[in-house]
Amino acid sequence: MLGGSDEPIVRSSRGSRVIPNRQRLAAVAVLGEREAHLSAVQRLALADAAAWWLSEPNGGEELAYALVAASCATEVTTEHVYLPLITPSDEPDDDG
Repeated sequence: MLGGSDEPIVRSSRGSRVIPNRQRLAAVAVLGEREAHLSAVQRLALADAAAWWLSEPNGGEELAYALVAASCATEVTTEHVYLPLITPSDEPDDDG
C-alpha cells in the first residue's frame, strides 16, 4: 500500500467518501494540542480510523464519532477533533 502513488492512504471499497490528508492532519493537530496522553502514532491512528469509518455509507458517522469520543477526555475536544474530519476544505487537497 505504501507505493509511490499520490493517492490518499485512506481509500477503501466501503464507500465513495474519502477524507483528504489535510482534514485528517487537522484532526491529528487538535489531538496533539488537547490530548497529551496520546502518542503521535495513536493520534494518527485515531484520525485515520475515524476517517475510515466515515467512508462507511451506513452509520459510519456515528461509529467515527464514537471512536473519537472514546479517546478524548471531554465532549468539547471530541467536537474539535471530529469537525475537521467532516468539514470539506475550500482548498484542493495536495493528494489528488
